[in-house]
Formats: sequence, structure tokens, C-alpha cells
Amino acid sequence: MKKILISAALMMLLVVSMSAQKFGYLNSRALLSEMPDMAAASANLEVLAKQLQKQGEGMVVELQTEYAKLEQDIAEGKLSQIQQQEEGQKFQAKQEQIALFEKEMSLKLQKKEAELVQPILAKVDAAIKAVAEENQFQFIFDQGTQVLLFAEESTDVSSLVKAKLGI
Repeated sequence: MKKILISAALMMLLVVSMSAQKFGYLNSRALLSEMPDMAAASANLEVLAKQLQKQGEGMVVELQTEYAKLEQDIAEGKLSQIQQQEEGQKFQAKQEQIALFEKEMSLKLQKKEAELVQPILAKVDAAIKAVAEENQFQFIFDQGTQVLLFAEESTDVSSLVKAKLGI
């Protein structure tokens, strides 16, 4: 009998504590896409990507020009076998340079993206925490990750976070 009463009391406490919890959700992708800071960061990344791409394309054009000249010199018999091997090694070294540049370009873009996006994500995180505290939410889920299967519209906190961010 005691076990039944203790179990019933624990169930009541669990139900009461569950009903006191307040949940919220937002769509972080949609939120970030509406932020002017994110649009500016994307524009900066695009400018950098175009600059690096142009530089890489210049290297490729230069290599293609040198290769065409090398082929012409070989066809005209201007180069000995030793000179052809030396030129071939130079050509291969330049190809490796271009491959290395492509890797460095990718790393530079990733680093710049992290540098630009990190402050924005910190700002969003601070706004979410402030909304949660001000509105007494115990949990706020990101709907964009598809973890949440059901949510009442009344608990969508996107508008509150947007207001906190001034967008």
C-alpha cells in the first residue's frame, strides 16, 4: 500500500512539474537569412571568393600559355631532350602550385566565413537566451534541424528573437 501511495505521489509531482515547463521553437535558418549582418557577411565572402577565383584563373591561363609555347618549341625542335625534361618538371611544379593555391583558397574562405559568422551566431545566441529568460521558456528548439515534430504556433519565439535583434 505504501508503494502505491509513494508511486502516486511521485506521478503527481512529475505531472505538475511537466505542466509548469514552457517550450518554444524557432527556425534558425529563416532567422539568419533575415539578418542584415548575415547578408553583409555573405557579400564579403562572395567578394573574397571572386578575388581568389580570379587569381587562380590567372594562374591557370598563364600555365596554359606556357604549355602552348612549350609544345610549339618542341614541335619546332628548339629544345633538346634534357631541356624538354627540365621544362616538363617546371610545368609540373606550376601545376602543383595551382593545386596548392586551390587548397589554400578553400581554407581562406572557411576561415573568413568563421570569422564573419561567429559574432552573428553569438548575437543570435544571446538574443535566444534573453527571450528564454524574459518569457520563462525552459526549452527552445530549432525547428530547422527537423528535431521537433509538433509545435503550437503560440510557442513560436522567432518573432520575439527578431524583435530582440532589431529585425
